[in-house]
Amino acid sequence: MVLRDRLMEAMETLGLYGMKATFDEILAAGIKSRATPEKILCDLLETEMAERKAIPYGPGKVPRR
Repeated sequence: MVLRDRLMEAMETLGLYGMKATFDEILAAGIKSRATPEKILCDLLETEMAERKAIPYGPGKVPRR
């Protein structure tokens, strides 16, 4: 299995949907700007945090009606 596939599978398993959705874009931008691995990881984590804040009722929970 290719490393990218392993990363995608791990993000799916861990529920890191924000990271998974933006992984290729953030990685490409990081490589283009010669960002450090830490900067790329930080950008991915910030994307995940923003994704989770956008879900008002929390991951895996259904809003009550």
